[in-house]
Amino acid sequence: MFVTILLATAAAAVTHKRKPPAPKPLPPVTRPTFEAQGQEPGWSLMVDDRAGRATLRWDYGKQVATVPLDRLDWSRTPGGCEDSMTGVRFSDTVKVRYAGRTLTGCGEDVRYEGEAMPMLERPNTATGPVVATEWTIVEMDGLRAFAQPVTVTIAGNRISGNAGCNRFSGLYRATGDSVRIGQLMATRMACPPDLMAQEAIVMRMLESVERFENGDDGAGTFLTRDGRRIVVRR
Repeated sequence: MFVTILLATAAAAVTHKRKPPAPKPLPPVTRPTFEAQGQEPGWSLMVDDRAGRATLRWDYGKQVATVPLDRLDWSRTPGGCEDSMTGVRFSDTVKVRYAGRTLTGCGEDVRYEGEAMPMLERPNTATGPVVATEWTIVEMDGLRAFAQPVTVTIAGNRISGNAGCNRFSGLYRATGDSVRIGQLMATRMACPPDLMAQEAIVMRMLESVERFENGDDGAGTFLTRDGRRIVVRR
């Protein structure tokens, strides 16, 4: 009888053994060493080799996953790549396989101001704002009054800023006065309708920029493909 009770107690202990806690979700990558993007559907990949993780956004940013690098099936092939929507040139063709999808696009190493330039990266040689300086948009397609200030920072081959509600970032390429800005990814904080409308216009116009002009008064002007102006000032 005593042996039977011991066995039953042991069995009960095994049966009610607690499951190990689920692993904590990884924080999203905010300072990538490599970045890629693609279209149809819109997707982006931010890789942080130093932290050993990557953040993938797909379905136009509706789906987001941050995973360890050793669990992500992706490849980069040097030789040049042109984004089909923006026309921005990148150093590598990128392919990502995740959650039953195969995503193909373009990418390159990210350089921050003050860091050594990767071997495959072509330098920005624009006469425009290619140093780590924060600019404020003071006029956009004739509009001079904004619901909230809009800022733009360009450092190395990255552009980032605040569109009045959410922060955005993407890749930036400049040669002479020619400028290309890749697909911009933004945080997804909900804001009042006027701020959301302002944000949509800012990001759409920045993605269509093709030229930069320096002004005599310390201001600068981004010009879009259809001739609209974004005036910035330090």
